[in-house]
Amino acid sequence: MADFVDVVIQFPTIIFTVALAASFIFFVLTTLLGLGGEGGFDLDVDVGGDVGDLDADPGGLFESLGLAGIPLAVTATLVSLFAWFSSLVLMSLVGDRSTAVLVGIGFVVLVVALGIGFIAASFFSRPMSRIFNATGSRRRGDLSGQLCTVTTLKVTEDFGQAEVADASGGSHLVQIRCGDDNNLTAGDQALIFGLDTATDAYLVSPDVGEIGA
Repeated sequence: MADFVDVVIQFPTIIFTVALAASFIFFVLTTLLGLGGEGGFDLDVDVGGDVGDLDADPGGLFESLGLAGIPLAVTATLVSLFAWFSSLVLMSLVGDRSTAVLVGIGFVVLVVALGIGFIAASFFSRPMSRIFNATGSRRRGDLSGQLCTVTTLKVTEDFGQAEVADASGGSHLVQIRCGDDNNLTAGDQALIFGLDTATDAYLVSPDVGEIGA
């Protein structure tokens, strides 16, 4: 156990350890607690990388790696996770624990781990992009009248996300907003009745009985 902790807090693994911790804190604050407001974690995205301020394709590199279909926050988490694990395994194999050896090998492991991280993230992001992608037939106001399942702990006038089923049997995540006082939480159903074009978020009502109106 002591050797495991030593590797985790040593260079270069410590870099990925910190990155993973930051990703975890980010997801908790924005996805669950909604502290990110409108600038939070937007899951209603296109494969082309249309994620607003979280554009996951700044220069074409991510698109070539197949990472453009998911938000930047998810991409960074996947890369950090696989790079952390790779660095942990590789540094655990180092027999000589002297500082000079650890630093020298550490730079090599850093590059190798990052490469493995991007390759692994690219592999796993391809099926994930289908979850994040909101297809053209399900975009904008054509979701009105549909029921959605809330995936966040609360829904307010500037925060909320939900899962919407599509005709193919799949589903995708969208931003939702509710200006009225409500008790909506993860697992509850809500009725989509409009779209706020300013924020590209769907307006919902907790009264699902309105679907029969």
